[in-house]
Amino acid sequence: MSKKENLQKAIALSLLLTSVYGTPAFAAGKGADGADKNEPVAVTDSTYTATYTGNDGSDGATNSGESGGNGGGTFVELTGSENVGNGIAYSAAGGTGGVGQYAGDWTRRTYGGDGGDGGEAVVNLTVSGAGVTHQNVTLTATGGNGVVGGRGDVGGSSSSVSSDEQGSNGGDGGEG
Repeated sequence: MSKKENLQKAIALSLLLTSVYGTPAFAAGKGADGADKNEPVAVTDSTYTATYTGNDGSDGATNSGESGGNGGGTFVELTGSENVGNGIAYSAAGGTGGVGQYAGDWTRRTYGGDGGDGGEAVVNLTVSGAGVTHQNVTLTATGGNGVVGGRGDVGGSSSSVSSDEQGSNGGDGGEG
């Protein structure tokens, strides 16, 4: 065989082995993101305290290498147009991200899915009207927690998968 024929054969064999043993050409999926919550609230003497929590992201599918969904944001818009004698206390927390999953045995994926990010949290108070007073106001916004990522396929002792970086990224915490 000529050098050209040997090269063509080597390339063909390489492509065949890649298609048989290589990782899929598509990216793994992702768990569903938590839906955002938008909470408009009129602050009065009878409605002056509450806690709101965002929706959590879904975990990736088991043994799929899927990333976790992101936590939903929580946005609380308070309006006050009358005097409130009670202490006002509202808090909001973003949803927690979903768990990134293990890539599964013998998938040859060196990384599992990333953990989902925590959701954002915002609390705003708008007071309108002349002479309106609110006392002892406490507004707390806490971003949701990011979570762990899944690990990649580490295979067995005879595995051809070789990576020093088997873990995936954990999700970021949300802004508060």
